Amino acid sequence: METNTLKILWYFVFLLTRMMKDETSVILDSLGFHKGLLVETIVSTIDENGKPNAAPMGVWRGEDNILVLKIYRDTRTYRNIKVRRKFVINLTFNVELFYKTLFKVEGLEELFDYSRKMVVPPLKGVDCYIEAEMIKEEKVGERSTLYAQITNITIIRKRPNVFSRCLFLTIESLIHFTRIRAFLNEGKIEEARKLSELISHYYEIIRRNCRGGPYINILNDLINRIDEWGRDWRNRTS
Repeated sequence: METNTLKILWYFVFLLTRMMKDETSVILDSLGFHKGLLVETIVSTIDENGKPNAAPMGVWRGEDNILVLKIYRDTRTYRNIKVRRKFVINLTFNVELFYKTLFKVEGLEELFDYSRKMVVPPLKGVDCYIEAEMIKEEKVGERSTLYAQITNITIIRKRPNVFSRCLFLTIESLIHFTRIRAFLNEGKIEEARKLSELISHYYEIIRRNCRGGPYINILNDLINRIDEWGRDWRNRTS
């Protein structure tokens, strides 16, 4: 009798787990977060003292809705995830949030939404956030691949968005920007030059087509920072 009861209990647990996975899949699909797709997000974490951090980061959706991040181990985000294991993936079209969290602008802590009383706070003004917990790590070179399970998804607003290439060119420029300094430090000058030229090309497109919004100001700042890096690198190698 006890054996049959145990079997029935495990069967219901199996069904419940399957239903949760199916529901998560439906939500992720509705967001356009499809399997094998790299999605540009902002990852929120906290350190051992409870201080929050946020950084732009690409996230993949793998099998069984496992989320995958490839991250350098010398970053604050990696250290925080290792300590806490829990983190939040923020989904947003707000390019200024990507910019502010990349450069850790003054007042960064004011970007977090503490009103939700969560262990790891999401960012204010995002469209959706996904709570996740690391379950596995694979180390390759200077980076680690982290695998995380989804514990909750909160959709704050669903809304139609107009398509502007200036948004996506700005995001692409921010991604390229993070790689340029690494290439310079590694002595990969040609790779850094190609990315710098791409950002300059994107700047010209944005200058012609996007007179409104924050895009041109962000690209101006990126180009000025790249020029400064170039001068520093030439001074070190002369």
